[in-house]
Amino acid sequence: MAAPASLMRIVFPLLSRNSSNFLRSGVLLNGPPSFWQLESVSKFSTLVRSSNLSGLPKANKLWTNEAAELIPERLVTSCALAAISGRPKIELVLERGAHNEAGKVYDVLSEVNSVGLENLVPADGTKESIVRQEWPSKLESGLNDMINVSYSISYALHALSSYCSRDYVSLRGLARWYIDRSNRERADALELSRYQSLRGGKTMLCPIGESQTDFDHDQKGDALYTMELVLAMYKLQEQKFRDLARLADEEGDQEFSDFITDSFLSHLTVLVKKTAGYVAQLRRVGKGHGTWHFDHYLHKKLEGDHVGDELRTGLHELEGTK
Repeated sequence: MAAPASLMRIVFPLLSRNSSNFLRSGVLLNGPPSFWQLESVSKFSTLVRSSNLSGLPKANKLWTNEAAELIPERLVTSCALAAISGRPKIELVLERGAHNEAGKVYDVLSEVNSVGLENLVPADGTKESIVRQEWPSKLESGLNDMINVSYSISYALHALSSYCSRDYVSLRGLARWYIDRSNRERADALELSRYQSLRGGKTMLCPIGESQTDFDHDQKGDALYTMELVLAMYKLQEQKFRDLARLADEEGDQEFSDFITDSFLSHLTVLVKKTAGYVAQLRRVGKGHGTWHFDHYLHKKLEGDHVGDELRTGLHELEGTK
């Protein structure tokens, strides 16, 4: 059995199979006519380390003064006991170099020519993306859906904030939180659009439906009703993101799946839990003074964290508020 061009075989005669001493000679061969395969390379490595190899020749600079480092395990790819001329021998197959394993030759320019330059980089004037690669239309369309969903949620949250800012509603804490969430949704839509361009896709913006303007509710009250609407929107959005991540996995695009999961899903899961907590608290306090107390506490907290400062106007300053 001949050795590949990238490998070399070194055969050392043994006094016996159980001998702890190798004879002081090494012979470079193309390969023995027959051999008996050892159970594992690790067994052979143990045999080497337990033997006295200090007298072996320093062939190809593989040998050092310490027996434990004579034959690095990463260099040994196979080993066998060979029967040559009736005398037991140990055979090592060593790699000549990992950079040329199995005789491989790397020439990326030749590979580009074989694939075709025009297939990798579209010609000028084709109006096609020159960065697009493995970005199927399913993922492009799914990402555009999420861009428009984020803009739609931002639009609805803006409407909720405007309602809560009315003089006869005056839920300033909720108004701050809703406008902050509206701006964050718009920022998410921009981030998704940037990723679309990064992959060579086209962002397609769709019309946004007219938003509801009044959110009073006879039984629940406007604070609880608007918060339940927000929770419902976020749960729908979370499910859509999960569907998109699942589609990315089906298409074998792990990078896109990780982007959706790490940048959006993980944060959205926490946001759903936080919004659900607000719903539960508003259900406990009821309408009237309880709602005022909840909104007052939320306003002070958000104001201290400078959340929703976009609502600060000259009118607020004239009224003596921030």
